[in-house]
Amino acid sequence: MTLINPSPQRSRTGTAMKPLRPLMRPANTTLLDRDDLLMLFHNVAPQLAQDRPPILVVTSAVHGEGVSTLTRELGQVIAGEIGQAVLLISASPDAEGPNGLEEVIDGGLPLDRAIEPDANVALLYRARLCTRGSHASLLFSSADLDRVLGQALRFTRLILVDAPPVLGDVTAIAFARRAAGVILVVEAERTRTAVVEQARRSIERAEGRLLGVVLNKRRQRIPKSIVRRL
Repeated sequence: MTLINPSPQRSRTGTAMKPLRPLMRPANTTLLDRDDLLMLFHNVAPQLAQDRPPILVVTSAVHGEGVSTLTRELGQVIAGEIGQAVLLISASPDAEGPNGLEEVIDGGLPLDRAIEPDANVALLYRARLCTRGSHASLLFSSADLDRVLGQALRFTRLILVDAPPVLGDVTAIAFARRAAGVILVVEAERTRTAVVEQARRSIERAEGRLLGVVLNKRRQRIPKSIVRRL
């Protein structure tokens, strides 16, 4: 996995993406390890916009890029290894079920009923936000959604949003408008550059702050133990 930064300043359409420090992984490994995730967080944290709430959106251009895996494991490392309270919100049309944040926004449920502590990781909390049908309007009712996010940030240091693909859903774009940063996940040797560029332009048009592109499942044929000695 490699984190690619669009530019040293705010990214602009057409700006060449420059790689930051590579996040090396063994070949054919599908899950991220602790060192990779810590390195990713320490690369991203200094770039978070100070004039926006500490919300980090993780999304992709298309389905199947590994967004949910990356978001889940990044949250586990930030909470479990760094010791910062994290709220992981799964926001999508498919996040249906009782006690979702959409019920809190509608005023029918207290916030604490919609947030569950992780059973295995202290300081990690989880919530769902369904954006299907009429619930999609909640994303653009800024005052109501911002109110609930503000309440959540009273007890957590960071909100991680597991968002559906930019090119197929408005959820990531709606959160990008209010987030301190956005990470775009791309599966290596799978997604075409033109598609990634289209997703990046969509984020930027929504005034989202794109922090970088995570190249997921990157093949690294040199064993990690050797790479670390170089």
